[in-house]
Amino acid sequence: MSKPRIIWIGCMPCGASNIGDQAQTLATEKYLNEMYPDHEIIQFYRGEELTTKKFRKMMYNYSKEDVVLIHSSGDWGSRYPSWHLKRRQIVDMFKDNKVIQLPTTVYYEDNEKGKMILEQDKEFYKGYDNLTLMCREQESLKIAQQLPIKSIYFPDFVFSLKPTIATNPTKKVLLNLRTDGESALTCKDRKELQDKYETEAVDLHKLPYKITENIREQYVMDLCATYQKYELVVTDMMHSMVFAIINKVPFVTVPDAIPHKMVGYITLPDFNSYFKRDIINE
Repeated sequence: MSKPRIIWIGCMPCGASNIGDQAQTLATEKYLNEMYPDHEIIQFYRGEELTTKKFRKMMYNYSKEDVVLIHSSGDWGSRYPSWHLKRRQIVDMFKDNKVIQLPTTVYYEDNEKGKMILEQDKEFYKGYDNLTLMCREQESLKIAQQLPIKSIYFPDFVFSLKPTIATNPTKKVLLNLRTDGESALTCKDRKELQDKYETEAVDLHKLPYKITENIREQYVMDLCATYQKYELVVTDMMHSMVFAIINKVPFVTVPDAIPHKMVGYITLPDFNSYFKRDIINE
């Protein structure tokens, strides 16, 4: 008898340049392997889904008993419409299966595009009672409840990582700021932060080279050790905030392009209890 299958779609490829994406894949993989050791886990990176030979081969053995997971991200809504449209295709392709969108940020911009995509989603997702949308903070959950699908709160899987905690930080402030299109800071804002904290701004999460699967975990743990050298983290990155939390370093957040992406974690729950839950059979 063949093993039950989990089809995990949309993981960030090893070449993804953000360590938050790499940590998310690592943490999700650890959770799935621990919780579902009797399942066959079939993993597809972004770009491998829907039309590739690998995906078509998997579909030859397709079963309605397969559970489909869509990888965590910050892109449910209008800010990244290309992948959001791809997600609709995946949900429709597996409309006879249990489909779970792993923890994500939900955000529709307050403009014509955002309102249009929200209305499209309200219409598109009617009847998809097989889909569960996991929201990684409470504001996303509040927005998701406008949609005709099951939505629940579940924190980002990176919170489940358990680095070894060192003692005695040797540096004062890590000013870890975005250098990508998700930054909401002006040059003046960055300069004011540098002056306030008397330190240079860096982007520790922008990878200098491609991360392969065999070094992903070590790279993430090395970054954890780097965080523990600091007395304070100041950041506009959600996963930098998460790294500060799991490494027990005090932190200050400043806004990024999605207003509620980090402030939704002002009240921190007991994350550990969530990662013991059986999300597939609930």
